[in-house]
Amino acid sequence: MTSLNIKNIKNDQMVIYPLGAGQEVGRSCIILEYKGKTIMFDCGLHMGKNGHASLPYFDNIKPDQIDIIFITHFHLDHCAALPYFIAKTDFDGKKQKVYATSPTRAIYRHVLRDSLTDKSENIKLYTADDIEKSMEVINVIDFYEEMEHENIKFKCYPAGHVLGAAMFLVEIDGVRVLYTGDYSTEKDILIPPAQIPNEKVDVLIVEGTYGKCNHESRSEREQQLTQEVMRIVKNKGQCLLPVFALGRAQEIVLILEEFWKQNSSELADIKIHFTQNLSKKANQIFQYYKSMMADPIRKNQLNPFNLHYAPNNITKHDEIDENKPCVILSSPFNLQSGISRTIIERICSKPQNGVILTGFCPENTLSKEIQNEKQDKTINSIIDGRKIPFNMSVKNISFSAHADLNQTTNFIRAIEPQHVILVHGSSIKIKELQKELMKTFVGLQVHAPNNQQKICFNLNATESCKIVGELEKQISQYILQYVQEIESLKQQQAIANEDKEIMEEGSPKEENAHDHEMEIEEKDEVHQHSSKIDEEIDNGEEQNAKNIESTTEENLLIKKQQSFKNYPSKSFQIEGVMIADENDVLMMNSQDVAKYKAIKQVKVFTSMKFHYAGSLKLVQLFSNQIFYKGEILQDQNGVEYLKIFDDILIYVDQANQQAMIKWISTERNDIIADIFGDYLSQIKDSREDIFSEQFTDGNNILKEVLREYPDSLVRLEEGLIIINKDNVQIGTIDLEEKEIKTGQKNKDIEEKYQSLLNLLKKN
Repeated sequence: MTSLNIKNIKNDQMVIYPLGAGQEVGRSCIILEYKGKTIMFDCGLHMGKNGHASLPYFDNIKPDQIDIIFITHFHLDHCAALPYFIAKTDFDGKKQKVYATSPTRAIYRHVLRDSLTDKSENIKLYTADDIEKSMEVINVIDFYEEMEHENIKFKCYPAGHVLGAAMFLVEIDGVRVLYTGDYSTEKDILIPPAQIPNEKVDVLIVEGTYGKCNHESRSEREQQLTQEVMRIVKNKGQCLLPVFALGRAQEIVLILEEFWKQNSSELADIKIHFTQNLSKKANQIFQYYKSMMADPIRKNQLNPFNLHYAPNNITKHDEIDENKPCVILSSPFNLQSGISRTIIERICSKPQNGVILTGFCPENTLSKEIQNEKQDKTINSIIDGRKIPFNMSVKNISFSAHADLNQTTNFIRAIEPQHVILVHGSSIKIKELQKELMKTFVGLQVHAPNNQQKICFNLNATESCKIVGELEKQISQYILQYVQEIESLKQQQAIANEDKEIMEEGSPKEENAHDHEMEIEEKDEVHQHSSKIDEEIDNGEEQNAKNIESTTEENLLIKKQQSFKNYPSKSFQIEGVMIADENDVLMMNSQDVAKYKAIKQVKVFTSMKFHYAGSLKLVQLFSNQIFYKGEILQDQNGVEYLKIFDDILIYVDQANQQAMIKWISTERNDIIADIFGDYLSQIKDSREDIFSEQFTDGNNILKEVLREYPDSLVRLEEGLIIINKDNVQIGTIDLEEKEIKTGQKNKDIEEKYQSLLNLLKKN
């Protein structure tokens, strides 16, 4: 089956606007509206805000009109508002759909349950029951699996951010939109990198977390991490690594485990602590989804579940001996609440202790405050509000799996979108990235909306159309003919190449013979000097002649080869019926419609009558000038008619001075019928009447023209009578100058025109 890609300018406007993550990091929630469909990408909370202030701006949408919600991964800023949205709004989980990958769905439950105990804000947005109800409506989708709901086609690709993280590609009426969520194309020891779709995308909604910054190499960051950990523990300090409960924690533990092995003599007594909660759940879930992890783990080259130096699981902070150096991995990463907050409050006053920030720090969080170096050097206790001296060291070494500038530009270059929407980044970072991308990709539409700001645009979409039936056979014949022509050209080019090789092989022989002649001439010692002069002159003339001859031949060959270098493209026109339904788009001959689609085909026959005194032959002459040769035929009653194309018929009744056009109504036929109708309606009572107003005895002049050229096509145009026959202009009569010009040098024609000229001058 032949497929045809059709460029189609969509009149329907696409609207995209963030309810969260618009020039901020947190509460990711992006709305897409197109062709009457509404999609929500992610539904997260802002980790730097409390209560209802942390929610996306749900007031700006009608929840019952959302067709699908896509959750990219299990981080709270991308999924934690989902239980609230399902429990507290009109969203109907039975009719409307929510999709996530299997690991995201499984880990989502654990992360949100943990968040209930870690959250310290006064207003609880959802309960454990709300989490369970949201689990019931989340449908599972696998990587690369193609699905459809309400004429929305979609599939997901690995995003490389955390286990199960997905990028969602959505197609509505031939328009493709890709939402990346958080992604990374960098190689990771734990998670495979993001897979860029191998297809063009119309709109890309992409994170701008790091703006125009580029990450240091992974080896450099690993070295910085281990050196800083070593510095702290050798200084008898305690090193806190706030991490995401699942994902970065396992990656950092593997780095530390390898470093501890290499430096076991120095670090054997230094313990690496995990919160028990975190390690137990991580091991269970990651072992279950081991097949989705990076190659070293899938092939058992690394085992994050069987660690020698980091088996020390703790349930609460007071299990750690304050006087012994150690490394502590604890969540949450932003230090807003939970056990990581409790630990940092406990150890931050001692200068030998240190904290290493390994992830992206959102605004309005303690992690961001200490990253920016607090001026008052204190933090507030979340238990009693007292101020605690902050004297510990702070180091930022990011292992956050977010895309940097290089990754984003490579991504855009690969999928060639028409529009790019930047989300999930601070105002400064997003605007820096927007400026950089517009400079790199000239003409690319790059948008950076704020929350609730709508971005509206139309699109040029590419739709696929399948060609079937007799029309497909016709195209196949065209293609076969073109291939045969190319093969013939290839053969001619091969011959041209052989000719050039033969000519190049002959050139050195001529040069050697010439050199030999020079040597003989140089042996004459008496006339040596003059001989050399003569030789140089002769040599120059001879070489010049050879160059001219050689250049001429080579130019011919070069021209010949260049004519075959780029094989000519060939176009051809096809006509058919295009039928689209919710499944596909087919193009075929009208005769094949019933064969491929259960559609009743109706032909509309149309006719028009005109007052017309001319002949059918005259109409045919007009047709030949405008279109192509129309054929005069007879119907079963012996009545003549003019057939134009296959389904336009023109009848002329000269006795009653009438003309009738009959045709099968199509867009093309309707236009052609209008053209002939306009022509026929301009002919008045007779051909003579066209000119009668121009002459005292105009009828006599025209009768003479018609007598001499009965099959001519005569028209009046800007003071000229133009006479055509068989598509050739044979003469003109200038009414003002009373002058006749013949179009052909023919004595007989000139004599006939002379009689017309005499008649013209009498008037």
